[in-house]
This record gives sequence, C-alpha cells and structure tokens, in this order.
Amino acid sequence: MSRNQVLKTPSKFLFSALFLLALLLSGCPVGSDFSLGEPGTEAIDKGLIGTWFNDNPDAEVNKVAIARKDENSYQVEIREKGSLYSLEVMEFVGYVTALDGKSFVYFLDQIEGKYYLYEYSFSKDSGMLTTHDVGLLDKGVDGVTDTKTYREEVSSSLRKDNCLTSEIVWQKE
Repeated sequence: MSRNQVLKTPSKFLFSALFLLALLLSGCPVGSDFSLGEPGTEAIDKGLIGTWFNDNPDAEVNKVAIARKDENSYQVEIREKGSLYSLEVMEFVGYVTALDGKSFVYFLDQIEGKYYLYEYSFSKDSGMLTTHDVGLLDKGVDGVTDTKTYREEVSSSLRKDNCLTSEIVWQKE
C-alpha cells in the first residue's frame, strides 16, 4: 500500500494499528490503583494455598507459591515467570472477594504498594484451579475511581460476553 493510499484510508489504517496494539497489550498484566474488595476483611480460601503450576506458553506466570499470611490474606511468590510477564516484582499480598456469585483473587504489589494486579476469577475442581482474566467492558479503567466503582464495573462487565478470558488451568504441585 502506498503512502497516498494510507493517507486516503486513515480509518482502516488506524483501526488496524489499534487492533494490533490491543493484541500486543492483552497479554500484559493490568494494574489498578483500587482493589476489587476491601483488603484484609474477607477470609481466605484455604484451597488456594500451595504451589500451583501450568504449562501454558502464553501465561504471564507458570508457577506461583501461595501461602497463608493471616486469616484474611496470602503471601504470594512468583516462582516461574511466563513469556509475557513484564513486571519486576515477584512477591505480592493476595486477597479474595466475591461478586455476583463469582470468586475473585487480587494481588497487591509489595514493592510499589499501590497497584492491585492480576484480577482473576477462579474455581476449583478435582484439585485443579481455573483462572480467567477479567475484562472491564462497560466504562473500562476510566470508569474506576474507587473500590465501589471497580465492583460496579466488574459486575456490569460480567453480564457481557468475553468478560472472562485467557483461561488457564493450574495443577497443584
């Protein structure tokens, strides 16, 4: 395509560029200044304690150790990064919360201390753990100004197709 053709069809070119950018960024961890729940107020799910691994080549993390920190939080250590892991931090504090009949786990970056990373829904079946990325499909990250609006955004997004994506099945070591 010549430069003149690109300039005459900027919407197609822009759409293609944005689509490619979205694909590239979709594997990156998404952080938020706000938590999905009230950290430290909900009892942990003891079934999550242990070392979990997956062999998904597209996963951000391939091995993680989750230990009980106290009754309402986990100590989380990334033991093996996946090819898409782009953070420097390897340790987090984890919390759980429930929303609209689904369970979620969220992690606090212990170095910067301000971002809650890796919002996932999870379910356990026969010693396996299944996680999904949670998409913000209504107002997006711009609509999140506090925990309340974050919960509203996730709740609204759960009613849309493709809110829960990037399924990863984990096994306990």
